[in-house]
Amino acid sequence: MNKTKQPRKQRKRLATLKLHQRRKKLSAALSTELRAKFKRRSLPVRRGDKVMVTTGSFKGTEGEVMKVDLDRMKAYVDKVVSKKRDGTEVLRVIDPSNLILIDVDIRDKARQKVLERKVSKTVIETEVKKEETRLKKAEEERKRKEAEKKAKEAEKKAEKEQKEEDKAVKKGKKTKVSEKGIDKKTKKEWISEK
Repeated sequence: MNKTKQPRKQRKRLATLKLHQRRKKLSAALSTELRAKFKRRSLPVRRGDKVMVTTGSFKGTEGEVMKVDLDRMKAYVDKVVSKKRDGTEVLRVIDPSNLILIDVDIRDKARQKVLERKVSKTVIETEVKKEETRLKKAEEERKRKEAEKKAKEAEKKAEKEQKEEDKAVKKGKKTKVSEKGIDKKTKKEWISEK
């Protein structure tokens, strides 16, 4: 069975396209703000770009491009997901013509060169700086959330241990030691044993 599920004529036509031609066909329109900023209508979609779906059942959904498939000439967006029968979620395939680029990942040098053809370097440099600061903030936020999660887990673990210790004390298996030392009851028992 063939990997792609496209009609035979279309597969043949796609097979004749070279890699750089496929890459260009995978372009999506830019949002109005980005059009004014970069002085162009569209750019090829890349992993890491933020996009908005313009047609279909996911119309209006914004997400990040997770994967670009050059064989099928399609893109995968992280929030465009369908459920299988067994309950697992799978990324849906979307044609790039049905996407609008909202935020472009400009950290790539090749993409910077493409944009420099129509826009000055200063505009691109400011965009790169904004992107880097946004990524730093996102990384700090992720680290903060991880630290909070670890603190909550440690707190839950301590509470669980405390509950287990209290249960053991109630059953009489373990003697509870007060801040001053041994309980009076256990002290009397030890004295009587001697």
